[in-house]
Amino acid sequence: MGFLKDRYTREYFTGRAGDGTELGYGALGADEWRDGGIFDEIRTRIDILDLRGKSVLEIGFGRAESARYMLAEKGIAHYLGLDFSEAAFALARETLADQSSGRFELHCTDALEFLAGRGYAEQFDAIFMLDVIEHIPTSETAALLPLVVRALKPGGHLVVDTPFYGVDEDFIGQGFQYVDPSASDLHPRTSGMHCNKFTRERLIAEMTAAGLQRLSDQLFAKPRPGIRARIAGWMRSAFRALAPGASPAAEDASAPLVRTPSGEVHVRVNGARFRVEPHWFWDEFVAAWEPHTFEVYKRHVGPATTVLDLGAWIGPTVMIAASLGARRIIAVEANRTTYDELTRTISYNLDLASRVSLINRCVHPDDGWVSFGNLDGSTSSSSASSVRGTGMRVRTVSLASLLQQDLLNDVGFIKIDIEGSEVLIAQDIARLATRPGLEAIYLSLHPPFWPAMGDPAPLLDAIGRFTTLTADFRPLPLEEIAARCKSAEAHPPWGTKFGNFFEVILHCR
Repeated sequence: MGFLKDRYTREYFTGRAGDGTELGYGALGADEWRDGGIFDEIRTRIDILDLRGKSVLEIGFGRAESARYMLAEKGIAHYLGLDFSEAAFALARETLADQSSGRFELHCTDALEFLAGRGYAEQFDAIFMLDVIEHIPTSETAALLPLVVRALKPGGHLVVDTPFYGVDEDFIGQGFQYVDPSASDLHPRTSGMHCNKFTRERLIAEMTAAGLQRLSDQLFAKPRPGIRARIAGWMRSAFRALAPGASPAAEDASAPLVRTPSGEVHVRVNGARFRVEPHWFWDEFVAAWEPHTFEVYKRHVGPATTVLDLGAWIGPTVMIAASLGARRIIAVEANRTTYDELTRTISYNLDLASRVSLINRCVHPDDGWVSFGNLDGSTSSSSASSVRGTGMRVRTVSLASLLQQDLLNDVGFIKIDIEGSEVLIAQDIARLATRPGLEAIYLSLHPPFWPAMGDPAPLLDAIGRFTTLTADFRPLPLEEIAARCKSAEAHPPWGTKFGNFFEVILHCR
């Protein structure tokens, strides 16, 4: 977690500059907080529950006026608050200075990592997410909700307060764009902070899908298990105690691919294990898929690297980058079907959810709409990010627009595999030759697709601005790249089993 973290400043939370000047933006309720009170809407959400003697968790405590109210007036037994903002942490300590320190804990931390690390099970009577879920990217929300549900006691409550919008919006997934922006979305200091905007229908659907019972639009309960569920739980526990080695996943922990009896699929990549959405490709992936791609990533990706993956498909190269410890991965995939599969894969893995941002857009010279792929959204064996002129309508995003985003300020490695559309973004590729901090581009070339795309000459000119290597790190002069691209051979020795398709490494000069 931590999207746009640097915007959650003291000024944002207080609505004032250091000299006291009103800024005209910021978190609601600052005046009430300064007066020792609490914003009416937040008070109303807290008052839904009788919290006397209860244990409470709040995700995103902000200025901590909600904690102050619950400790001073609601009679809670213990409060645990999590917030990733150092400014919020400092303000919260000021707000709670008069409260007994033995009744509350504040942590300046990533909530996803904290809850995963603590492994809370049936710990809290109530969990609050007050004006916070809209600030959490969709992939992280999907990973966070199971931890929240697990941390609730049976019969416990989750209170979620968020504005309901006319359309669901995934700001990151939409290519850092809004469909229906609100006033705060248009303000330069707060644009993008509401990165996960909910309609009423989607919020209810996601909460019920997580296993919660809806009591109102803001209040959800964790059901108490019935007698059958309790008996089944006792039997599972007894079985594990009697046969601790009976788990197929445990027996095959070192296997490159594991399928569990419940249908889960796990793959091992460079020593790291990931749960993935079931797909026929993963058998091919673990059976020595593109060993040169693994080596390219090993040479260029490490713990300090930000990776941009254009044409992520169902995520093989995302898994490779993550296994090498990439600090951040921004994955762009146009096909909605494969994007949804990758989204589910990310949600299964807490480590991925905190490092991977997904964008459902087609890379194109201009921001707008194009026809793409197959009308039924069916997948293919490739990254499926081409512009073929027929099929479904998808939104586009330019590479230049992507690279203006804060998440990509320090991008060090770019993979481009967009099924022939590389010819359409030649100018953007050319500009990357002198981009500060960018080490290399791993570019897939698809000459058989180019006649339907446009003139490849600008792309070859762009490639000529880099130092070029083969995928196994041998020098590859531009003249030879051009000759390969013009070859009439259906299956040249440098190509793949599908034809004249090959990769080049572009090193920035």
